[in-house]
Amino acid sequence: MELTRNSEIEIDSCEALEILDDILWNLKILYPNSTTFQKFNELICKYHPKGLWIHDIEIASIAISYGVYKVATRNIDDFKRIKEIEVVTL
Repeated sequence: MELTRNSEIEIDSCEALEILDDILWNLKILYPNSTTFQKFNELICKYHPKGLWIHDIEIASIAISYGVYKVATRNIDDFKRIKEIEVVTL
């Protein structure tokens, strides 16, 4: 866990797991399906991604298919190229 490796925050593994449990309790996991695959195909044809950017396109396609148009990420550069979503930085 990155949280336990951060020298600015002192937190042990048990505390980190409690925080993770709180997050997961309020989290909805979005799974790929035929609708997300269709959106993925559309975005692939629109943006022609190369290399690892294809994974960001996949994440965006899943989000958009579920009506999520904001993505929180540290990977700003790749996601800001996808015009269908808004990037929220961490």
